[in-house]
Amino acid sequence: MKNNIIELTTLSFSHHDQIKFAEFSGDKNPIHINQKMAKKTLAGECIVHGVNLILTALEFHLTNSNLLPTICRVWFRHPVSLGRPIRLVSDKDKNELRWETDMATPHCIIKIENQQKTWEQIKDAPLSKMEILSEPKETIMESLKVGAIIPSIYGGTPKIGRVLFPNLCSLIGLARVYEIALLSNFVGMQVPGLNSLFADCSLNLQKFSNSSKPHFELINYDKRFNLLKIKYSGTNIDADITA
Repeated sequence: MKNNIIELTTLSFSHHDQIKFAEFSGDKNPIHINQKMAKKTLAGECIVHGVNLILTALEFHLTNSNLLPTICRVWFRHPVSLGRPIRLVSDKDKNELRWETDMATPHCIIKIENQQKTWEQIKDAPLSKMEILSEPKETIMESLKVGAIIPSIYGGTPKIGRVLFPNLCSLIGLARVYEIALLSNFVGMQVPGLNSLFADCSLNLQKFSNSSKPHFELINYDKRFNLLKIKYSGTNIDADITA
């Protein structure tokens, strides 16, 4: 492997991993945790939560680097199946983290930007206690109204984050890590909801704590490709999502 491309880890995600992330984020979309129901989807099997791929990549990245990315731009190219080895590499020339089965098949590309040595001046602010959804909603896409504002009121079990992502929580704060996980909850459990997946997203991780109530805004719906653009304005992060 080229010197500018470093392998950070090779692992496989288990069903247990999926359950723990579902408890953390509150995203219990069956495409991620119910093999019987997942077989009926386009994927044909359970696949890893996209946001779990992001957080796991950052966990390993920050274990091997003293630089903290403040902006991440993420593209999901192919689903990641459970129980199959996948490699996480750091490409220093491209400032990328990539989950890949081989160099020709990247599954998830994470472009890391504006890296800094310290976030000591930025403190994460705690989030309000949230309700937990037991099952995903089934949204009729044509009924969505562009410009609609949806408060962020659903979540999972925040404390699990310290077990799943200990280094990340230590460096950027549990509340910020949890807030990133809540993006998975919104897409997988609320809008679009059942069996929906991320196509891409952009994360602004270094936001001065905002006292306004976190919310999602529906920006655009492309009927041709059945893709919804969503903007999240949060307490510790901002995000733009395509799902």
